[in-house]
Amino acid sequence: MIVPRGTGAAFLLCAATAPVLGGCSSALDAPSVYESEVYLCAPEQADRWRTELERCRSEYERDGSCGGLVSWKGHLYQQPLTIESRFDVTRFEDLVRPDGVRIRNEMKLSGISPYFRFRFRFWEVGGDMFGGERTLQVIGGQAPGSEPQPFLDRFVRASIRLSASGQSVESSALSGNVDLSLQAVDEQAGTFHFQFAEDAIDGCFHAFLTEYSLTPGGAN
Repeated sequence: MIVPRGTGAAFLLCAATAPVLGGCSSALDAPSVYESEVYLCAPEQADRWRTELERCRSEYERDGSCGGLVSWKGHLYQQPLTIESRFDVTRFEDLVRPDGVRIRNEMKLSGISPYFRFRFRFWEVGGDMFGGERTLQVIGGQAPGSEPQPFLDRFVRASIRLSASGQSVESSALSGNVDLSLQAVDEQAGTFHFQFAEDAIDGCFHAFLTEYSLTPGGAN
């Protein structure tokens, strides 16, 4: 896949100036290679998703070269995107309670798209390492209630960072949801919907651990 020179920087320039200029439809002059990307979370792509995921799992177990699979679509900074990619770096940060139970604090999941690197960040995830299906509500500000409990409630915070040509921009989701289907020490999977001020993205992911941090914290 050939990416026009400078396109990544143009996209980030678009992202940085969109709030001021009210749009950036002319920031990318070259035809978008995202037109050829496939949204692997669609039901009709289920077989391909499974095939790609098993291939990634085999590579992860063999030499750690694949950190997982992700696909997402929608709009960022008023630019339409459809992305299918692998994670190359996945960092899980957990807390260990006094009773020895591990609680998921944060995930940073990074990969590469045609125009830029991206990193999804989920924090205040909560839940132990034997978690099955859970639905978390994405919040951008104060959690509802007078005494938020970030690792015991049903809320999560999330953002996405885009980087290219030495520049980066990060946007925090204002609302949405994360539906987790798997949570283990070395693996996490689910789907997400993020709503930003003027944009929204939907996607799915399955991440295999490549970096890990465990620190004391969290109440019993």
